[in-house]
Amino acid sequence: MNYELIVSIFDFHNESSILLTEIYNPKAILFLYKKEDENLIYKLKDYYRNKFENVKFTFFQLDIFDANKLEKVFKDNLDKSILINLTSGKKLDVLLLLQFAIKNKIVSHYVDIENSLLYEFKDSLVSVEKRKFIDLNIDEVIESNGGSIIVDSTEITEANAVNWLTDMISKNLTLWHKLKSKLYDGRVFIHDINNPYFITVNSRLLTDEETAIYYKILNKLKYYGEIDYKIQDNEIKIYFNNNYIKGFIFKSGTWFEVFTKAIFEEIEYVDQVKNGVLFLWNEDKKKLRNELDVVAIKDSLLICISCKDSSKYDEVALNELNVYADELGGENVIKILAATKEPLKASVLERAKEMNIHLVVYNGNKNEFKNKLNDILNPSVR
Repeated sequence: MNYELIVSIFDFHNESSILLTEIYNPKAILFLYKKEDENLIYKLKDYYRNKFENVKFTFFQLDIFDANKLEKVFKDNLDKSILINLTSGKKLDVLLLLQFAIKNKIVSHYVDIENSLLYEFKDSLVSVEKRKFIDLNIDEVIESNGGSIIVDSTEITEANAVNWLTDMISKNLTLWHKLKSKLYDGRVFIHDINNPYFITVNSRLLTDEETAIYYKILNKLKYYGEIDYKIQDNEIKIYFNNNYIKGFIFKSGTWFEVFTKAIFEEIEYVDQVKNGVLFLWNEDKKKLRNELDVVAIKDSLLICISCKDSSKYDEVALNELNVYADELGGENVIKILAATKEPLKASVLERAKEMNIHLVVYNGNKNEFKNKLNDILNPSVR
């Protein structure tokens, strides 16, 4: 059946209204919103204008839900075929809307995105249908909820040098953790504050094993056209041909971010993956700049991942992931903290469970890491 009008309660997460609009292609959609969300409703209107140019976008301010006020909202629309969306909004408001729908014999739907189920409330009966919804991409979900992606680092994962380094580190994790303390030692790797494309390596402070490994890396990066270098006395002068490869090497944990993105891309039912996602939130949040290491999506369900290449992560890291994930994906978002070591504090494990954050440790076994992530994403396992 097609509906002329779909009515939804405006929320910070409006994916369900978009999915219902895709299914039924109504002539109009009506959002009930509260004054505090006035700025955001206009952002959603812009989104609808771009995505559904043939659907009339209307909205009605309703700060308090009761039978009389709902009668006022619907008085000019009861002669139309109406569908009420029960998926978004505060529970009490949703219950009052359902009561109104039953009284006026209006069909209502609840969208269970995570399990691909569509519940229908009609004539005091409830039916459920397994439904394949369209797949929204990462940008669509974030934009529909009032945010926007400023930039992401996904393009760097296409560079051969980045993939080679990531592969080398991931296969030699123990050696990497041994070497990286020198990499971030300012006495060994000396950065030129006047020239970000140039560093000096003091090879006097390197062991023979370290020197051999670094020369292998330098020669490979030179082969890929990322650097030039020369040896002068006991120093190695390195000239970077671009800024991204230097950032990849010296920004702690970037390799693990790229590695985790690649693993998600190997999981067949993941629809899209981005890494290094820098996003802005709405005006009420004062346009805060936030960043997530990896964001993926499956069946319009967001997966937010924080990557830690160490054991030095605590409740602060969990709280940050929790806040960002809730902003972007709401209560159905999947939250994962991926790390290369167990946390120093045992309390972090318990706190992660309380916050419904999955803690996954990569110990050098790629298949085991992939299987753990696959189990989290697979609803039948979870």
